Amino acid sequence: MNMKYLKPFNESSTADADNLYKTALHYFNNHLNNDRALQYINKAIELSDKVSNPYYDALKTMIEERKAKPRFDNNEQQKEAIQELCDDYLAYLKDDNFIIRIVRSVPDSFFVYINQTGPEEYFTWSSVKNHIIPFFHYLVKDFTIQDNPKGNNERGISFICYDVFNDQTEKVKVDQILNDEIEDDKQIAGISIHIKSEYFMT
Repeated sequence: MNMKYLKPFNESSTADADNLYKTALHYFNNHLNNDRALQYINKAIELSDKVSNPYYDALKTMIEERKAKPRFDNNEQQKEAIQELCDDYLAYLKDDNFIIRIVRSVPDSFFVYINQTGPEEYFTWSSVKNHIIPFFHYLVKDFTIQDNPKGNNERGISFICYDVFNDQTEKVKVDQILNDEIEDDKQIAGISIHIKSEYFMT
């Protein structure tokens, strides 16, 4: 069935919540009709068990945000915009053997990971903050950090830090970075960032 040619929304429809959700997702991801997508997801939420369908409310929020401020036509455009921001503000880190990875993280975020390659496994905050702080300043102006947990993944911003015994993940707030409230000598193996996607990913 080609969902692009679905009949107009009808409250008397006998479709189940999952089909309504998929229809809303189709309208949303293909930029067809935000109002129609919102109608379908509202009906899905009304019929659903929220505990077993955690993505329903998340999709509704994304549709409402799209209606208020659409910016990208698809995920690839948003990924390119994130890549451009990384290229503009983290270029000097790349010259120092840092790698910046940007991957789609299904269903609703982009995962950015910054780490150093070569003989040095760890770097200090003081060695990167002059690049990372300006990067975050512009990142949070243009994008939203995705800090809604997904399973065991807390998402948001994290430092993979080194201590005497092992590596450990430390959650970090945006304000801590922007206000330079990180210890200068903190040893970091990697910085992970989840950025909210304007589209659900399939």
